[in-house]
This record gives sequence, C-alpha cells and structure tokens, in this order.
Amino acid sequence: MANPNDYLKCPECKQDNTVDFWDRHTKAEAGIKDDNQFISAGASKDEHDEVQSYFRCPVCNEEIQGVKLNS
Repeated sequence: MANPNDYLKCPECKQDNTVDFWDRHTKAEAGIKDDNQFISAGASKDEHDEVQSYFRCPVCNEEIQGVKLNS
C-alpha cells in the first residue's frame, strides 16, 4: 500500500496528486463517511482489481479505475 503522501498520476489529465488528496476527493464526491466502506487509492493493483474500485480525479473529476492509477 502506498503512503498517503505518495503521488498518483491521473491517466486522463496527467496531473499528479497525493494518495490522500485522491482519497479525500473521492470520499467527498461519493458521500462516503465510513472508512470501512472505502479502499485507498494507494492500495495495490491486485486489491483494486479484486474490488473493482473507482476514484474521482481531484483535478479533472473523471472517474478512474483504481487499477489504472499510476504512481
């Protein structure tokens, strides 16, 4: 699992943002309040593939599959 301060690049807009920023933005956009219902953007590709996670880019707001996030 990546550190919350590690950076991930959006495959759409190519902007880098921290894992923490991706997580906070996605939770806010999805209305998720319970951390037990959320997998971090910094989780492994295998974990993202297993749960078929999606995230919202904090810059362009596009929906991105977790397995497509690049550090």
